[in-house]
Amino acid sequence: MNGSQIEPLSQRPSLPRSARLRAKLAFRLLWAGAIVMVMLGSFLPGSSWLMKLADRLVLSDSIRHWTGYAVVTGLPLFYENGKFRVRIAVGAFLMGVLIEILQGATGRDFEFSDICWNGCGVASGVLGVLGVRRWLKHPAAPPPL
Repeated sequence: MNGSQIEPLSQRPSLPRSARLRAKLAFRLLWAGAIVMVMLGSFLPGSSWLMKLADRLVLSDSIRHWTGYAVVTGLPLFYENGKFRVRIAVGAFLMGVLIEILQGATGRDFEFSDICWNGCGVASGVLGVLGVRRWLKHPAAPPPL
């Protein structure tokens, strides 16, 4: 194998079980942190210092919705398998819908466009991670676009 090709995952030695469990725990902690950040961003009043800080970012509200839900969906898909992946994606989308409905309690408005951007983020998270996982299994194939 020359230096420009990456060895497929199936030919690499697997990590010890304890290392895999630590990695899974780390991803789950990151995932929990991402969910907390999405919840804070969704339920804090617009006058809070954290929301004022977020408004100073160059990113639009739509991009923040898309990015947040791509991360919330994508992180667990790196380490979870099977039907749980589908549950994660559906759960993330339903979380976005429920949050948007409940935002009225914080003095903020329901916006259908936010639900659409959340859905785009969920789809991007799923497709992005599945593409990366495919590429890691078959590195000779071109990376996903």
